[in-house]
Order: sequence, then structure tokens, then C-alpha cells
Amino acid sequence: MSLLHAGQEITTISPAPTAVLWDLDGTITDSAPVIIDCMAATLKDFGVEEQSTSELMRFVGPPLSEGFSQFAHLSPEKIDEAIIRYRSYYVPRMYEVELYSGVSSIIKQLHHHGVPQALATSKSQPMAQKVLEHIGLAKYFTVISGAIEQPGGAEKSGVIKRAIQALENAGADTSRVAHIGDRHHDVSGAHTCEISSIGVLWGYGDDIELQDATYLAPTPRDLGILLGIDLHA
Repeated sequence: MSLLHAGQEITTISPAPTAVLWDLDGTITDSAPVIIDCMAATLKDFGVEEQSTSELMRFVGPPLSEGFSQFAHLSPEKIDEAIIRYRSYYVPRMYEVELYSGVSSIIKQLHHHGVPQALATSKSQPMAQKVLEHIGLAKYFTVISGAIEQPGGAEKSGVIKRAIQALENAGADTSRVAHIGDRHHDVSGAHTCEISSIGVLWGYGDDIELQDATYLAPTPRDLGILLGIDLHA
């Protein structure tokens, strides 16, 4: 891992990635307030003991099935029902997100320089598509890959594999792919797929959670430097 210490200069990745994958929640958009509100309502409906904000933050990022199993301890037969209930709360509010400052500029500049990009998120693929369209960034992505309705369809490694395959099908060079995300499952999914991972620290994970990332980017400006993008241009 390229761990950044105070005062350490960040340098551009060399050779540069030929394609870039992005996580959505906690990386491009700040969606945690809505997600934890909807999750709290869902857990209450299922009789789960009230959780603190920090406990609810554990649900932000991982696949819903994983969160309901590990952090709410719902039985397997209840998880599908809980996902449906959660989405009934979330869908009407899914556009209540804020873009992280500087991130959209990086996405636009990568597109301008001809670097193919894919979204690789554990969020439902149709929802992810709609959110990207709502914030005006969908047109900069060659591929949108998200959770699909099949066993294991939300696992990050599978989402990444589908994204890379779709990029290849579109004619993109996937010899050096980097995945950008803010949680440990982003890092582990990238490692499973044998690609580089960039852990961003403006999202919901800290440097301890992201300690196995290939690179760390404390700020969008730092990410821009890693990718060879000048945010002041």
C-alpha cells in the first residue's frame, strides 16, 4: 500500500491506469444520511434493537444482504423481505445525495482524456443508473455495473468482474485497471480481481479500514494527482 503520511508528496501512478472503476456511495456521492434513515426505519419494522448512527454506518457500502445478516442478524428467510422494505423507504429519497467536491471534475477530465470509466457499485444496478443520470454523470461512463438479482449478485468482486468484462466488450484496454472506493469490500473486491485499488478517505472508511489498498487518497485533489488529473486546470 502507498500509505500517505503528513507532508509526504503524492505522485502520479506510473504507468497510468488504462481504465478506471468507481464506487458510488461514499466515493462519488455522500448518500449516508438517507441510507441510515431508511435503514433505521427498516430495522425498527423488523424488531431489531435500535442502533446508533455509528452502528448504522456499517450498512453503508456493503451489499444489503451482507449488512442485514452481519449487523442486524436477520435470518436468511427474512433478508429478502428486509431488502424490499428498505428499498420502499429508499427509492423515494434516492436522489437526496450530495456530490463530493472535485470528484465530478476528475470524472469529466478522465473522459476528456479518453480513459474509459465504469461504475462498480453494490447498489442495485437500475438505481445506480438513475442516480448517475440525476447528477449528470452517466454520460461519462462506458459501463454501469451494480448489484443484480441473482445469488451473490451484489458481491463486490462479481460487480467488478462484470464491469471489466463489459469494458472489454466495449473495446477498452483493461490491462491496467484501478478501482476507486471508500470501504474495505472495495479493496478486497479489487484484490480478488487482481487489479489496483485506490482507497479514498473522504467517504465512510478510514485509513485503518483501507490499509490494504494499493494507494490512499485523502482528498479528491490527491486522487487527481494519483490519476494525473489537475483539478485546477
